[in-house]
Amino acid sequence: GDRAKGDSKTPKNSQQGEGGSSSAVQKADWPWPKDIATPFDDPIPPPSRVVISRMARDLYKPTLDLLNSWTLPEKMRGANMLHALVFSAQASLDLYCSDILNRASSLVSDLDHPTYPMISRALQGMGYFLEVEVWLDEIARHLKSQAEGHHSKWLVIFNLLLKGHPNAKVHKHIPTIAKILMSERLCMSDDMPCRYFTSKCFETLVEIVTDLEGSLGMATSEGVRKDMLWGLIMTMSKCGSAKELAQVTRVVSLLDQATLGEKKMREDDSKQHEEEQQQQSIYSVYFMDMYARILGEGLDFKKIDWKQETKASRLMVTLLNQTAQDIHHHLKVVVPLIVTCCASLDHVGSVRINMLALLQKLVSSSQTASWAPYAGTIVSNVILPNMVWRNGLSAQTIRLSAVTVLASILACAPKCRADACALLADRIETLETCLEDDDVRIRLLSTDVFFHLLNAAPDKIDELHLNKLYPKLLDRLDDSDDRVRIRMARTLAALITKAFPEKESFDRTGQAFEYIMKHALVHLDDPSEDVNQAIFAFLKQAAHYNVKVFVESVTKARSRHTTPERCDALLKIASE
Repeated sequence: GDRAKGDSKTPKNSQQGEGGSSSAVQKADWPWPKDIATPFDDPIPPPSRVVISRMARDLYKPTLDLLNSWTLPEKMRGANMLHALVFSAQASLDLYCSDILNRASSLVSDLDHPTYPMISRALQGMGYFLEVEVWLDEIARHLKSQAEGHHSKWLVIFNLLLKGHPNAKVHKHIPTIAKILMSERLCMSDDMPCRYFTSKCFETLVEIVTDLEGSLGMATSEGVRKDMLWGLIMTMSKCGSAKELAQVTRVVSLLDQATLGEKKMREDDSKQHEEEQQQQSIYSVYFMDMYARILGEGLDFKKIDWKQETKASRLMVTLLNQTAQDIHHHLKVVVPLIVTCCASLDHVGSVRINMLALLQKLVSSSQTASWAPYAGTIVSNVILPNMVWRNGLSAQTIRLSAVTVLASILACAPKCRADACALLADRIETLETCLEDDDVRIRLLSTDVFFHLLNAAPDKIDELHLNKLYPKLLDRLDDSDDRVRIRMARTLAALITKAFPEKESFDRTGQAFEYIMKHALVHLDDPSEDVNQAIFAFLKQAAHYNVKVFVESVTKARSRHTTPERCDALLKIASE
């Protein structure tokens, strides 16, 4: 007892074993991790360990009884005794391992309990001294048989045993441990603590794998790495909070570093290909394997029921979102999947939102050459169907996601802009409804879409559609948000300078142009200086479409304006 407490009254000579080795010598040859041996200052002398090992059977039962007592002091005393017994009896406790673990399971559920620090060190000590075979089957049995909500305490024990065990002795059991942890029962449990401690066990296992390969050169098979990633993806698909997701993401990052840091390229690979491979994440490297695990044999993604959120749909969305930065490597299988998911408005909204968010990440990347061939398919089969107006907040979010992707395609991909605009020209009515949406973000993005459409494919919009379109565009000059009004001025300039045919063939009477000028000149005297400047820039560009009508409209407006100087400047531009 005095030795465990580090009693300063104990003479240094009394800490010398029968073998005659001094305390200094023993400290220099410390046989186990000192952090889990605390409060022992020195290794227990061999003669003492022999005696306690012989008495282990008689000592462990009273110790467990103390752990099961009602009072905290008794529990604390039992925890201290268990720790001392583990570091004294060591491997002699293998026969009693099951009883000890079962009793300890009732105390590890609360990590803030006063007994936990000592219990955790005792369990790590058991992991250090006992062979993996002694406790692994016991852990697996409980994780398989326990009811929902009772797995977390055994996962805590599992993690402590792994942390204490010498990594070299764990190596041959890593495939089995990975199979235990990747169980759907644990990774996709509705119990958050179960998922959390499963990810902590994965974290410890990844640290062991990293240490074995880095320090001892003991490699872990690629199949085991895939199993670990699959388990983490399942856990990620059930994460209910940002904090939980961050924990799992951190473990995947560790696995990524451990896997790709050791991954060797084939000798015939070029240096450029090697650099491209090294830049890919672990999700991308093992994408097709994870994809196959979700879909099963045949890789038939059409069997996923997109009308409701299912396990398969959650896993697929998780995989695609996490692979987003490298998704351009897998578009051949991803684009048909996204089309199938998003083509119908009856499919569950949350999944469509996630798919559209994935598309946004894709088209915003610099890998335009990879997805440009699919731009037409994306616009016609994914974006336009989801821009159709429907009532509800979820439908509004879907429209916002769809128009965001569309605006990004038109802004970021000049090579496929013309083809996309040609498709949009036939769906002007769908685009027009977004101009009047309640969400100002949708209205803003819609003005950008029309700006690119009018610039890139002006000849694709016939006169009938133009006659219906320009009044709707003008209405946005009365928008409640100044940002929409400013952007619409730019769009109106593209309408007149790019899309309007010659006045002799389209607006022979000048009625349409006069209508546009009349509404625009009202806003030249707007209280907002930014709006004034935007309207002035638009009118300068439109001045020469029909000079006669332009001069007459500006002259009439001049007398009503508080600042006629801008009108004078426009008249001067028209006369040049």
